Amino acid sequence: MSDFDRIDEVVAHGLCVMCGTCAGICPTNAIIFDEKDFPNIDLDTCTNCGLCIQVCPGYDVNFPELYSRLFDDTSGLQTLTGNFDDVFCAYATEESIRRNGAGGGVVTQLLAYLLEKKEVGSAVVVCADEAHPWESKPRVVRKRRELRKCSQSRYTIVPVNQVLNQVSKIEGKIALVGMPCHIQGVRKAMEVNKALKEKIYITIGLFCELNIEKEATEELIKLRKIPFGEIEKFQYRAGDWPGHVKVWLKDGTNRQIEFFDHISDTLNYLKCIYFVERCLSCIDLGSELADISVADAWIRDHRGEWYFKGSVGWNTVIVRTETGKEVIKNAINDGALGIKRLPQEYIFNAYNRLAGHKKSRAYSRMKFLKKKGLKFPDYHFDLSSIVGVRCLKWELYRVCAWVRKIPFVRYLVIRIAFSVLGITFIKFKTRLKKRKFRNSVKLEEM
Repeated sequence: MSDFDRIDEVVAHGLCVMCGTCAGICPTNAIIFDEKDFPNIDLDTCTNCGLCIQVCPGYDVNFPELYSRLFDDTSGLQTLTGNFDDVFCAYATEESIRRNGAGGGVVTQLLAYLLEKKEVGSAVVVCADEAHPWESKPRVVRKRRELRKCSQSRYTIVPVNQVLNQVSKIEGKIALVGMPCHIQGVRKAMEVNKALKEKIYITIGLFCELNIEKEATEELIKLRKIPFGEIEKFQYRAGDWPGHVKVWLKDGTNRQIEFFDHISDTLNYLKCIYFVERCLSCIDLGSELADISVADAWIRDHRGEWYFKGSVGWNTVIVRTETGKEVIKNAINDGALGIKRLPQEYIFNAYNRLAGHKKSRAYSRMKFLKKKGLKFPDYHFDLSSIVGVRCLKWELYRVCAWVRKIPFVRYLVIRIAFSVLGITFIKFKTRLKKRKFRNSVKLEEM
C-alpha cells in the first residue's frame, strides 16, 4: 500500500519530480499545474481513483520489478551503467539535422526516421513556447518539419508526461523522448494502462545529472538586461558545438548570454543555486529504463582534450532493449545514422564518474532524510552495494539548499558566477578536469 492517497501529498513532502505523469493518466483531467509546474488537484473533479499515485515516480520506483520486465535481468542494478546491449558514438547523417541539434542530432534523426518509415505516427518531445521562447513545453509532433522546432536541448523542468492523455486519441504508435524521471513515470503508467502500453512503441531517454528550475533561465536573461518582450528566439546550445546560450531579438539582432567555453560550465553554476531539490534523491543518470539512451559525446582523449572536436557534435548512444536494438540497427543500415565505435572504457569514463556521484549523492541524501524522520523515495534495492556511504557533493548541495533560500545570496552568487572572476575560476577548473580525465591508451585520430 502507498503511504499517500493523493498526488498533492507527494508534493507536500517534497517528492514530486514534476514529470507530469499524474496529469497524463488522470481520467477526469482533475490535475493542473501551478506556475512552478507542481500538480494541483481540482477536488470537485477528482474521483479518488488513485491512478495518480500508482504512476508517480516521485516517491516510488520499483527498479528490480521494472528491470525484470524490460530486460529479464536485474544484474544492471548493481552497476553504474544499468543494463545495456550496445554502446557507441553516432551522428545524424542529414547535415541540417546534425547542425541544428545540440549534439550530433541523433534523437531528432531517429524520430524523423521513424516517422518517415511510419513505424510511429507521432512523437512526444519538448520545444520552446511560441509565446515565451525562453520557456519550454511538451508537444506531440506528427510531421518531420515540426521536429526542427524541437531539436534543441531545453535545460529546465518540463512536465512532459502530461500529454499522455492525448496518446490514446492519436492514430499509430508513439515515440517518447524524456529525462530519466519521465521515462520512469511512463514505465509505471504503461503497467496500469494497457492501452498506453500498446501505443508507446519506443522511449528515448536523455542523460540528466541534475535539473534546474525555470527561474534560472529568467535570471540569465535579467542578468544581461534583455527585455523579455523583445525576445524572438532562445537557444541553450546555439552555434558550433558545444554551443552557447543565445537570444534573438525582434529587431533582428542577437546576443550571447554567457561567455564560457561550453554550456556545461554555465549549467554547473546554475545548478549550485537553482537545482531542483528532489533531483538530489534521483539515482538515474542515463535513463536506465529507456529503450535507447542518448547524450552528448563528452569524451576526452589521452591528453584530456575533447576527442570529438569540430563545429558539429556527436552523441553517445546506449542501446538497452530489443526494441531499441531493432530501431538502431535499421537506422544504421538505412544510412540515417553514422557511427564510430570506441573502447567502452572511453565512452563510460565520464559517464561512470557522473553516475557514481549521482547515486552516492542520492544514497547520502536518503540516509539524511531517514535520520530526520522525513519521507524519501523508495527504489526497492540496496544502493550501498554499489556506492559509498559518504558523498562530498551531497554535503555541498545540503549547504546550498539552505543558502539559496536567501534572496540576496542568490542575487550575489549568480552575478559573481557570470563575471570575470567566475570565468577565471572555470578556466582553472577546466585545466584540472583535463588532467583527471586523461586516458592511458591513445585513441586513433579521427
